[in-house]
Amino acid sequence: MLFFLIVLVLLIMHMGHSLYFQRAQWRHIFLFFANIVVFSCWRHMQKQFILMALPRPHTVVVDVEAVVREYLSPVTVHSPLKDLPPKYEDVEDFPPQYDEQTMISTENQTTTDRASADSTTVQNEQVQTRQ
Repeated sequence: MLFFLIVLVLLIMHMGHSLYFQRAQWRHIFLFFANIVVFSCWRHMQKQFILMALPRPHTVVVDVEAVVREYLSPVTVHSPLKDLPPKYEDVEDFPPQYDEQTMISTENQTTTDRASADSTTVQNEQVQTRQ
């Protein structure tokens, strides 16, 4: 940081000396732009130095599901976080045992019925060929 400040001061002194003794020339424009570049680098380094002097921010664990739920829920006056589902660890009951017939959809049921009908006809044909 001190290096850029010293280079900036030397460039400004050289530009001032050159302007005072040699009038304005084209090279003074380039010296002016060099001063601006060094000053911007020095300013950037100074900001970085100040930011590094601050204490590190603490990492915060965010519940992603709650953030998405809040983002997707419509805006309401009361807080939507009051009626949350129970946590997995808090649930003590086992899930109910489902009957296999209740889990079959109507589309699966029709294909199952067709398959059973086809197998029945195949069995009947096999019985008839044997006789």
